[in-house]
Amino acid sequence: MDKQHSARGRTGLMLAAIAMVIGSAVPAVGASALDAGDAPDRVLRRGGLGPLEGHIVSIDGAGVTIRTGEFERHHTEPWDRIRDVTTEAPAPTLDEYLDRAEKLWRARSRVERMDMRLAEPLLEDLFETYRGRTHETALVVAEGLLRCRLARGANDLAVIPALEAARIRRADVSTSSYANLDPVIDANDHLSPQLPPFWTGQSNLRRLVSELERYDAQGDAEIDQIARLYQWAAREQLDSEADRPAIRGEASDNVAMLRSMIACVSADESIRREGLTALREELGGLTGWRENWARFFLGLGETIDAPDGRWTLGHVHLAHVPARASRSQPYLAGVAIQILAETARDRGDDVAAEN
Repeated sequence: MDKQHSARGRTGLMLAAIAMVIGSAVPAVGASALDAGDAPDRVLRRGGLGPLEGHIVSIDGAGVTIRTGEFERHHTEPWDRIRDVTTEAPAPTLDEYLDRAEKLWRARSRVERMDMRLAEPLLEDLFETYRGRTHETALVVAEGLLRCRLARGANDLAVIPALEAARIRRADVSTSSYANLDPVIDANDHLSPQLPPFWTGQSNLRRLVSELERYDAQGDAEIDQIARLYQWAAREQLDSEADRPAIRGEASDNVAMLRSMIACVSADESIRREGLTALREELGGLTGWRENWARFFLGLGETIDAPDGRWTLGHVHLAHVPARASRSQPYLAGVAIQILAETARDRGDDVAAEN
C-alpha cells in the first residue's frame, strides 16, 4: 500500500509539473491575438513603405499598434499611411477604420500637392471625429485642415484647427506628413505665423467667439491662454466692449507678446496705451514673423487716434510689413496696404492710394 501511494504521489507530482509547464506557455488573455504557430499580422503601408509584420496589439482611432521584430518593439502606424491590415483575430471595427484611412490618405495627399479645395471637405469631416484627441492621426487631420483654411484666407475658420495642431505638438507628438511643406506651427511659440489675431471681415467672428468659448485645451494651460486671447481679439472687433481675459499663473513670453499686440487695438484707451508701451519695449528683440506682427499691431494702435489723413509713426510701422514681408506675411501685408491706401485717400492723394 505504501509503495502504491508513493507511486501515485510521484505520478501526481509529474502531472502537476507538466501542467505548470503547459500553463506557462499559454499567453495571458489579451497579450496577443495569435499563437506562435499562426501566421503573423500584417500592416500594409502607403508611400513606398514596407509592410509591418508581427502581432497586432490594438486597432483604434490613433492607428494600428503592432509588436514587431525579435525585440518585440511596439510601433503605432497612423491611419493616413495604412493601406490594409491582415489579421486572423476578430476586428469588428477594422473596415470602418480602413474606410477612414482611405479618406485621410486622399486628403493628406491632396494637401501635399497643394490641392486644398478638394482636401478641405474631407478634413473638415474628419476633424469633428478627431478634435480633442492627442496622437499623430489627430495631428495630421488638424494641421491639414489648418493649411487648407489658411490657403483660402479663411483665417477666422483656421483658429480652432491651429489651436488643436499646436496643442498636439506641445504634447510631443510629431508627424512626417507635410514634411515637404513649410511649417504652419512655430516650434518655439506654438503659434501659427500666418494666423495673427486680426480679421478683415466679421461674417464668421461670432461663430468663432462661440467656438472659443467651448474650446477644451485638454489641460494645456498655455493653449487655453492663447484661445482666450484670440477670443478677446475677436470680441474687440465685434463690439469694442470686450473684457481683457485674466491670465492665470505666469504668462509665457509668447502669451505676453500676443496679449500686448491685442491690447494695442483695444477700444479701451488705457489698455491700448499699456499695450503700445509694452510692445515698443519688446520690438527690438523680435525678429521674423514676430517682428512683422508687432509692427502691424503697433501701426494699428498708433493710428487709431490719428486725425484723418495724418501720417504717423504708426503708418511707418504698417509700411514695414508689405515692404519687408509681402511674401512671408501676405495677409498682414494686404491689410497694411489697404489701411495705407485709405490714409492716402483721406489726404487727397489718389495717386498714392492707387499705387
